[in-house]
Amino acid sequence: MLYLSHAIGRPVLDATGEPLGKVDDLIVAVGNRYPPVTGLVVATDRRRIFLPWSQVARFDASGALLSGDTIDITRFQQRSDEILLRADLLDKQIVDIDGRRVVRVNDLRLDDVEGKLHLVAVDVGWTRQEKILPAVAKLLPAASGSSVLTLIKPHYESDLARTQRGVLTAAQSEEVLWQVIDQIAAMRTGDNPAWRVKGVVQSPVEGQKGNVEFIAWLERLA
Repeated sequence: MLYLSHAIGRPVLDATGEPLGKVDDLIVAVGNRYPPVTGLVVATDRRRIFLPWSQVARFDASGALLSGDTIDITRFQQRSDEILLRADLLDKQIVDIDGRRVVRVNDLRLDDVEGKLHLVAVDVGWTRQEKILPAVAKLLPAASGSSVLTLIKPHYESDLARTQRGVLTAAQSEEVLWQVIDQIAAMRTGDNPAWRVKGVVQSPVEGQKGNVEFIAWLERLA
């Protein structure tokens, strides 16, 4: 099992082990229940190139190793039956038909199915504060003094985590926390502040991969 965010930005090596570029995206062919990965998009110093999956000997969280003595460096052109996982899905909002709601794609899970890499799951387990709190505000009367406890996951709030295999250091997590707190304090209902931050504590439960998480106590204002 592999999450897409863990592979993005990792090195792509040719068959001799020499660096060619970095993993920029994966391509899947739509139509199947578990769409197969059909190609790799590599970011080089000059451009993005497409490599058919048949030229990929190994692909994991460390990056990609290519096979063969020659590499087709055709400039990437997306076909109508293909989806770019990073560009088209990652961190985008999609419609969950079963739940009849709009959800945000946090990550994409890939796994081996009958000897080939397939997209097997979409992780929509979390939504950033900037997206969820306006919805919460609509449920609470303005100036009601209602309290909200919200779990802040810095590794979901920051794009930096994707370049570090989904993990932030404690210092990075705290820096992102205060950026999020500033965002919350700046949220408005009309001309008035929507929330007052009354307190923040570190969660006693660690997040995924040991990431530090925080609980914020908010008061509903205007």
